[in-house]
Amino acid sequence: MDRYTKVMLTIIALVLSGILVQNTILPAIAIGDGCGSSYNPCYIRVTNDIEVRGRVRTD
Repeated sequence: MDRYTKVMLTIIALVLSGILVQNTILPAIAIGDGCGSSYNPCYIRVTNDIEVRGRVRTD
């Protein structure tokens, strides 16, 4: 194998390793009782005032 082929295969291996690591990390999910799930999404419209439709829990 020539040097170019080794470099390209190394780059491909690094990219595939990065994709593997990225897919093993789970996304962060906020926990709450109000809106924000895929079944009960929050709808927020920002104007001069903030209007929120749905249940929102504030502590």
